[in-house]
Amino acid sequence: MSDIADTARTQALEARIRALEKKVADLTLDRSAMPEVDPAFYRLLEDRYRGDTTSVRARVQPYAAEIAGYRAALPENAQSEFKVADLGCGRGELLSVLADAGISAIGVDSNAEQARDAGVDGQEVVITDIFDFLTNRADQSLDVIITLHVIEHLSFPDQVALLTETARVLRPGGRLILETPNPENLRVGAWKFHLDPTHLKPLPPELLTLMVEHAGFGEIRVARLHPEPDFEKVASESNLPKHAALMLYGPRDYAVLARKPV
Repeated sequence: MSDIADTARTQALEARIRALEKKVADLTLDRSAMPEVDPAFYRLLEDRYRGDTTSVRARVQPYAAEIAGYRAALPENAQSEFKVADLGCGRGELLSVLADAGISAIGVDSNAEQARDAGVDGQEVVITDIFDFLTNRADQSLDVIITLHVIEHLSFPDQVALLTETARVLRPGGRLILETPNPENLRVGAWKFHLDPTHLKPLPPELLTLMVEHAGFGEIRVARLHPEPDFEKVASESNLPKHAALMLYGPRDYAVLARKPV
């Protein structure tokens, strides 16, 4: 009887080990989920459909003021050590705008073709995977991490890992800014989102804010951005109810802004 009991215990233990191994495998970063695209093609895609450098600079300009406000609220000695990282810096429009505002930042992008011009304003640009960049950063070593149109390229495990690593790397009181396409705009969710073959799935604001909260951030707010040009005129001429006009012509992007607790 004892041999039978020992066998049963062994089988139960093996089953538990297999279950734990499956959980570990499920938590492993699934970077293979992001389709590989020729860097030169992706540069062409960005140039044609994201907008030229001038228009993108105009869209990201408010972030420079936001980040400058974060810095101004710090003690003087902390302002001199203020550090910003732009993950997925692409062509460097945000880096350029930050440089104009006197804010030093590190740009990170794995696409050398995309980032070849990103450091022209003297900002540091690192050609590497954003996860490798974060893994090699010390705890509490950055004041602001901003990612514009990055998180929608990642699988859910990678999204969780990005937020977890961001929470580790930011200093207490540090700020996180995430911008992503807004699927509340039906034309974005059903059409424009899919112009980029490396996009995985749209993120509703309610989901992303919950993920940011779960990662330990507070003071979370959502800013809905970039409605169709002449939105009020288009909405009026369409004769649609306001809520329907918003769903078709309203904000095409949104940003989640959050603070790491002190």
